[in-house]
Amino acid sequence: MKSSILKILLLTTCLVFMADGFAQQSFQQSDLINKRWKTKTGKHTAYYHKFTNTKNTFIDKENQIYSTNYYYLSDSPDTVFDMSKVGKSRSGRYIITNYPEKSKVFIEEILLLTNNTLIFKIYPYIAPIGGNYGILFYHTINYQKTKLQKFQISDIAGKKWEMDSVIDCPYCKFVMEFKSNKKLIIWDIYDPDGLNSEYYLSDKIEKTFDASKLGKNQNGRYIIGLDSENHLLTYEILRLDNGRLILRDLKTFLWSDNGIRALHLAE
Repeated sequence: MKSSILKILLLTTCLVFMADGFAQQSFQQSDLINKRWKTKTGKHTAYYHKFTNTKNTFIDKENQIYSTNYYYLSDSPDTVFDMSKVGKSRSGRYIITNYPEKSKVFIEEILLLTNNTLIFKIYPYIAPIGGNYGILFYHTINYQKTKLQKFQISDIAGKKWEMDSVIDCPYCKFVMEFKSNKKLIIWDIYDPDGLNSEYYLSDKIEKTFDASKLGKNQNGRYIIGLDSENHLLTYEILRLDNGRLILRDLKTFLWSDNGIRALHLAE
């Protein structure tokens, strides 16, 4: 009997641990409001957002689009706008915005929200070929002055990370497997057989690969590696916690691609 009870307690503990480990983070409205958020897609187009306690203002200067609509934060991707939550629901994982002139509710999943960085994914999203997977990277005017956080190599080494699934995007495969603190394997649509690379972490962007740092640099902001043609790979780590890894590929800047790669820890 005691053995059965012990097994149940252990199972319950494991389930709680797993739930906590895969729990999605809830973000606070106070970090979102009264700031001018700017993003750039491609070479010319700049978008802006500004949030108050109740309204979401979107500006596209190039196309002369200006709109201000009610919004709220939610822990679920609400497909029906709930006006009673406006000004009251101040934390959550999603930004829910009502666009009555378009008869639409926009759902944006927050991937990262700090004092000066906002990354969200349009949800759900149909990804065009060469697109940015519906992920937008916004920042404030103080972004460049921010002291960058360092991350530990022990938090990524020996783990496999898969890119978040994207609606109707069979070619969007992207997997990073850090076999050790020196070896990295990357699978994507352009290299289905996998790219084997050596890597290390760095506090700054580097112009050349320094093999003497392999296995020695235990923390940093950037992942430095080499591709199959010995071209330098540089990934900026934006988030690494709770089974989430968000990178910005500094090598990839296409017309509609801001280089953001949102990954989760593979089982």
